[in-house]
Amino acid sequence: MESTALTCPDCGGVLTEHASGTQHSVRKYTCYLGHAYSPYVLNETTETEVGQALWGAVRRLEEQVMFSRRLAGEILSDAMAGFAGELKRKAELAERHAAIIRGLLERSAAQAREAKEDAVTAADQRAA
Repeated sequence: MESTALTCPDCGGVLTEHASGTQHSVRKYTCYLGHAYSPYVLNETTETEVGQALWGAVRRLEEQVMFSRRLAGEILSDAMAGFAGELKRKAELAERHAAIIRGLLERSAAQAREAKEDAVTAADQRAA
């Protein structure tokens, strides 16, 4: 039993790695509450959570862009012109960040689809 730097997807607690006593040890990961994961499930869960967090970041950045631009457009006084300019610059930066993250996610999804198609094709060729 060995503590890891990994956290439980369900509760955020520290995960402990357990190996069976066999030569071909099968590992499992548990937290102090008893949530348990195989390496495969933990990997899939983590991958899903990362994707959700990144898509959430894209949504929040896009919301920031819309709100900042709307607020900047509503500023009419000359005294607030500097603030309006700052809002516009922040909106442009958030828009670039959202585009970068969106591009990474879309490329990653395309690569995953290609890898899956390649695996199916290879399996079909072995079966033939």
